[in-house]
Amino acid sequence: MSNPLVSIITPAYNAASIIGEAITSVQAQTHRNWEMIIVDDGSTDGTAEIVCSAARMDPRIRLVRLRQNSRLAAAARNAAMRRARGEYFAFLDADDLWLPTKLLEQLRVFHAHPSAGVVCTWYDVFGDEERTRLWKAMMWRFEDPRVTVGQVMQQSLTTPTVMIRRRCFDEAGGFIASHRLATGEDSEYWIRLVAKYETHRICKVLTRVRVHAQGGSLSSTGLEQKRGRDRELLRRVIAGGALSPRQQRAYTAIFYYNSARDSLFHLQRPFRRDLYRSVATLHAPPKAIVMAALSFLPAPVLRGVLKALLRLKQA
Repeated sequence: MSNPLVSIITPAYNAASIIGEAITSVQAQTHRNWEMIIVDDGSTDGTAEIVCSAARMDPRIRLVRLRQNSRLAAAARNAAMRRARGEYFAFLDADDLWLPTKLLEQLRVFHAHPSAGVVCTWYDVFGDEERTRLWKAMMWRFEDPRVTVGQVMQQSLTTPTVMIRRRCFDEAGGFIASHRLATGEDSEYWIRLVAKYETHRICKVLTRVRVHAQGGSLSSTGLEQKRGRDRELLRRVIAGGALSPRQQRAYTAIFYYNSARDSLFHLQRPFRRDLYRSVATLHAPPKAIVMAALSFLPAPVLRGVLKALLRLKQA
């Protein structure tokens, strides 16, 4: 296998307390031929100074500073990708970490599969104890080494796990930088790429995703904003033509299931209408079918039953 240059794409905003850990995890990689492009998205803390200090010690690290905060990770990633020189692009957010063999093992998959355009890995979560427990209870890992669009629609692909060939960016372009899609731009990008390029999964934990303490994301306002972003993501993915009619129905089913789940577990609002919309597509995920089969139960009882089923699944 050759020794290709890997460009590591890292957006950072007010990450002074954690960016050093991300840099250290990159410097610990067994594949040594990389450049790390960190885009400081208008930070007001010491992020840029920490990155500059690291770059003086290690010339493989490059800092790009945006004049003002774009509030869009997509814009920061695109800025790095335009400047990247590598044959491969890997994505690492400022708060996440890689295990030492992550890059090397992905490059081996690319070498074994010359037609592959994307390779991802399994990941684990760490950070806030309460949210980590909840995240682990809700997640599952696909064991199929070939990644499908249907799996990505179920959020099976997480950005810090991904490496792509440069030609994917050259041919498909970058992330959509839109405030209407502020937290869904990565999902749209992976659906777009997986629909077009052969994608492989390393069924091994090589990435660690940091889970922060609960902020506004699970508040009523935060979830309403998430619903709006998810609806925009659904619209863009369907309009983009990457999905077949069957996949469009499946993704619509996932959208309504997610809305019903959030209403039941976090908002304590009526959830059955969205749940039945999911089932009516005839492409609902298994979780939606189980939830619908038990939906005759009062909401508090149903929440308890579903949580118990999740605990059994994790046992």
